[in-house]
This record gives sequence, C-alpha cells and structure tokens, in this order.
Amino acid sequence: MITRIAILVFVSFFCTFIFAQEEMPDTFNDDTRDRVTTEGMVQATEFSVPSSPAFTLLGANPSKVSKPGFAKDFKVDAIIKNKKLVSDMALELQPVWLIGYRNKSLHDYQKQHFALRSLSTLNLSIATADKDSIKYLAYSIKLSLYRQNDPMTDSSYVAGIRKSLEFSDVERRTSLRLEVMLDDVEDLNNQLKNPQLSPSERRQKQKTADSLAIAIEEHKIVLAKIDESINSQLKVFRESYIKRTWNSAMLDVGVGKIHSYINPSLDSLVMEDKGFGVWLNGSVGIGKSILLSSLVKYIKWEHINTQTVGGNLRYGDSKSNFFVEYVYEKVGDINRNLISYGGEYRIDQKKALEFSLATEYTKKFKLKNLIPQVRVNWNVAKDLLK
Repeated sequence: MITRIAILVFVSFFCTFIFAQEEMPDTFNDDTRDRVTTEGMVQATEFSVPSSPAFTLLGANPSKVSKPGFAKDFKVDAIIKNKKLVSDMALELQPVWLIGYRNKSLHDYQKQHFALRSLSTLNLSIATADKDSIKYLAYSIKLSLYRQNDPMTDSSYVAGIRKSLEFSDVERRTSLRLEVMLDDVEDLNNQLKNPQLSPSERRQKQKTADSLAIAIEEHKIVLAKIDESINSQLKVFRESYIKRTWNSAMLDVGVGKIHSYINPSLDSLVMEDKGFGVWLNGSVGIGKSILLSSLVKYIKWEHINTQTVGGNLRYGDSKSNFFVEYVYEKVGDINRNLISYGGEYRIDQKKALEFSLATEYTKKFKLKNLIPQVRVNWNVAKDLLK
C-alpha cells in the first residue's frame, strides 16, 4: 500500500507540472546552440557532492543529515571506520540523465518541459552497511523536487557565457578557409590518381597539395587555441557560479527498501528482516557561507518503526566546509540523540572526502558512544564516460 501511495504521489507531481509549466525561451542563437552541450555546462550544477541516497536511507554517512543535490554521474561511496575501509559501500547512477540528457545540446535541454528536466534528476542507488553488528542491504530512488538554481536554465548564468560561446570573426573566417582547403586537397588527391598526368603536372599538383596540407595544420592550430581560450573562459564562469550558489536551496524526496541479512557460510546469503523507508531532505542558504539542511525520515520494519529528524549547519564554501548537526532517532521505544562535528573537503571534481565525529547520547543526554567516520566519494563517470 505504501509503495502504491508513493507511486501515486510521484505521478501526480509530474502531471501537475506538465500542464502548469511553460516552455523555456530559446536562449542561444544558431551559431552557439550546436556547440553547447549539457555536459559542457553541467559542472556548474555540482554545488556539492551529495551522498548516495541508499546511504541516506541506511544512515551510514558521516553526516546523517544529507545535503540535497544531484551528482549527474555514476558515483561510488565508501566508508572508512577506525582507520579501515569497511564493507559500507554505495553505488549510484542517474539513468535518465546519462542516457537522455548527457549529450543533448543546451538548446534542446532548455526546450524540454519542466517535468522532463526534473525527471532527469532521478537517482538510483544501492548500498551495503554494517551497523551495530548487523549487515544491511538497501536500494532506493531519489528525485529533486525543487532546485533554486539550475545553471542550464538560469538566464543570468547563460547570459554570462553566451558571448564567449559565439563564433568570433577570426574563428568564422578560419573555419571557412579550412573547409575550402580540405575540399581542395581532396580534389587534388583525386587528380593525382589519374595515370594520364604528365610528370610536370603531377609534381605541380603534389607541391600544391603539400602546401595546402601545411596551411590546414596551421589553421587547425589557430582553431585549437580559440577553443582552449573558450574553455578557459567557461571554467572561470563555472567556478564563479559555483562559488556564488553552492548553498542554494534544494528539496529532495526519496523512497527505498532495506533488508538485513546474514552469511551463514561462504556460499550462502539469507535475507531476514525487511523495511520500507521514505524521507524528505531540504536545504536553504544564508548569506554566502552558511547552509542549513534538515532531514525527516521514516522506516517501517516488519516488527518495529524508526523515526528520524535532524538539522545540520554548514559553514564554508563549495571547496571545503565544516558542520555541526543534531539528530533525534526513535527506534521502537528506544531514543537516540546524536550530535556530530565534521566537514567536507573536495579534492577535485571527481573526488571528495567527508569526515565526522558523532557523539551518541542517551535519552537523558548521557554520553554513550563516539563514532569517527570518513566517506570517500568518487564520480566514476568523469573517467569512464568520456
């Protein structure tokens, strides 16, 4: 029944926007639209490195209150506890984005209906975790319901890069000359295949073809330098945009299933208790350096229910930030209070580290446990899907 309700809410959400939203206006002219793909601008959407949804469902992250977001990649998360890489691992991918949007032109993306652009944030995730000596397997679906900033439809961001993406007079003339020379070389090569050419004619045509080949390489070098300059400008715009909007407001919703399991022997796996979970995860920025996030999660097991509510305050920027958070969790009749201190460091666009020290308290706030954790995040698609 719960699964059917979740599906009904999901369908109702998209049907509402299909009839309520208007189409995006055309942002680029004919000279720029073919050379701009969503992949070329997508880095500006990576305000942070969100944790895998299945980890959020399991509560396996160093930060129990996850940051909403959309990685637009195939991603791997792994947890380090007590200086050892443990079996806690998550895999996630965004099938709609990777299959239907990754190589679309920006013009085509903007022309998509709001509901279809929202569907591109659909995230599938699977994870394993070892908690309190119990092994868990979880799989989940997550969707971004609201994003304050989407650079691919943000008119101010698009306007900032539009000029650098347009063909300059030098680039236009160089491209036209290159096309003409390539046609001339092809024509000369066809003429040189004629066995009836005299030796002098053959030498003259070969000399002309050799000269054109040198000129073609020179023109290619000019165009390569122009492309390098454009890419450099785009990088500056992207980094500036991320710096301004890393703490943008977002709202995610997720659903998933959890199974506990045991390995009685090396060649067997026995599934035991199972549960269904749903959560809502939102964030809002304050100024340029603060991000407030909250999480509400409910898991219904076969014999017991788990309720989780928490808040997180981060200070910093998209490169590095530090957080403090409070989480209240009720498992049946047992109450847990967690206060965590930690941070996130983004090594590059592929890898990031999140670390924390969680302090667990009883109902009367008596210190019960200390839990150090590190999460290693790797966006695999940037290496594999080039």
